[in-house]
Amino acid sequence: MRLRQCISLAICLSVIFQMGIVASYADEKYDFVSVQSGCYYIKNINTGLYLMVDMGEDINQQNVSVSEKTEDDSQKFMLYDAPEGIYLRPESSAKSGRVLNADADNVKSGNNVNIFNFFAENTMMWKLSKKGDAYIIHNSNNIDCFVTVDEKGNAIMTDKANDDNILWSFERTTGKETLVSYTTLDVINDTNAIINATAFNPNNKEITEMGFVLFDKDKNKIKGYSEKNSTYDSFVSLCYDTRETLNMLLSPDTTYMYSFYVVIDGKKITTKKVVFKTEKSYTPIFAYGIDVSSWQGRVDWERVASGGVDFA
Repeated sequence: MRLRQCISLAICLSVIFQMGIVASYADEKYDFVSVQSGCYYIKNINTGLYLMVDMGEDINQQNVSVSEKTEDDSQKFMLYDAPEGIYLRPESSAKSGRVLNADADNVKSGNNVNIFNFFAENTMMWKLSKKGDAYIIHNSNNIDCFVTVDEKGNAIMTDKANDDNILWSFERTTGKETLVSYTTLDVINDTNAIINATAFNPNNKEITEMGFVLFDKDKNKIKGYSEKNSTYDSFVSLCYDTRETLNMLLSPDTTYMYSFYVVIDGKKITTKKVVFKTEKSYTPIFAYGIDVSSWQGRVDWERVASGGVDFA
């Protein structure tokens, strides 16, 4: 299948009033609202505890729970108002871009809430509805499941609308208001790779340049690609094909690194280097054979074999 470079822009069209809250998208069951992009502490109304990434560890599937307020980066969440929902990225994952995620392909009651590399999956997108002055955090994969807290203080999903722990408040704080997400690989073969990345620009500042750089295993630059333009979109997704974008073939069974970057409001933001390895090349094995029947009479098999025939 031919791999092609693809660039898609998803534009967030939310309207922010002075209070920062406005009905954004409707559903048959819920009236979802939008909260202004920015950095927040997320407090559980019933327990008085705050959402946090356990031990502040920035690794895939790190558990999310609640604790007393510490003002640590693991308790601060950057909220990005994206098309049809929001993403929540802990400040402790500012470099990697990992986001809050419901840990399941099909979200249901009891699923764990953790952080994971950003893939633009609907398990990573959330929606907010209001109950009085509090918010209910729905998962886009299953809007009838809400973030709650179990008896051990872990953040999990529930489908019980009467659960006392599904109500949350958002307390504004300061944080990094731009993000380049952790880049991902869609396809890797022996000579090519497809690289994906997402840049969030919640304050609609000017994006003037974006691209990526390919390195060898020793972090030496091999080749780079950049494109200069001007956009104020709040949500930009990019997809690069190394064969077509860089006009080169990768070596089979070889370790490479790459990083993605974007220039927002004159500041260059770069992801950390990501390591990947191309697949091995497999040489097809051919065997030469002949068809023999009784009509050939006596066959000199030694002569046939010496002539390069493998089977008959």
